[in-house]
Amino acid sequence: MKKILLASSAILLGITLNGNVAKAEPSGDIIIKEYVISYYAEPNDYFYQARLNYLYGYNRAASNEIRRGARFLSNEAEKVSGDIRKQLLESYDNLNDMAASIEDGDYYTIADMNYTFSESLIYLAKEQNMFARHYWKENEKDSAGEALLAATNNIRHAYGWVQEKIGKDDYNALNNIRNKARSLAKGDKADVSSAFNTLSGIISRLEKRLEVIQVQYESVD
Repeated sequence: MKKILLASSAILLGITLNGNVAKAEPSGDIIIKEYVISYYAEPNDYFYQARLNYLYGYNRAASNEIRRGARFLSNEAEKVSGDIRKQLLESYDNLNDMAASIEDGDYYTIADMNYTFSESLIYLAKEQNMFARHYWKENEKDSAGEALLAATNNIRHAYGWVQEKIGKDDYNALNNIRNKARSLAKGDKADVSSAFNTLSGIISRLEKRLEVIQVQYESVD
């Protein structure tokens, strides 16, 4: 296990009504702690199996796979603070609600399932890109490569779940980042100093597009 990281962002102190200092809360997205894990582990595998099980009518098996994906996101949420943590925990709740509904025999549309999986992977890609940036800054190139590779893989999966087309420029940029990330993860040299902002832009564009897709789903319902 790696060392616990001290927050580098500003810390805000609140005052309670009785005059005591409230619990300190970090401002902005920061890394609280990190572990040596394989960033190749992807909850997308759980989601894929969950949808397959659901289509075959194996509701309990589908629910179990969804909960495995939810636990993955919950574990990642423990490593960060700020909006990214909130989003990961929001996805954790949404996935568990879905699992409970499916297990109870409630009807769940494939479109809603796909949307929920896509949203979860977007949030995960955000967190992994944040870790990649941190590792690159700390000159831990192989770890930066692994985190960046995972982020690019997850954002590609997120596009796939909602059958959304990646624009040509974003597609080429994503492939370029992924190739460089692979090189870094293998211990080869590669410059990814500009990759983090580029990937953040791609993630943000899909996140905004997902909001439109959700409105479309709701209008059909």
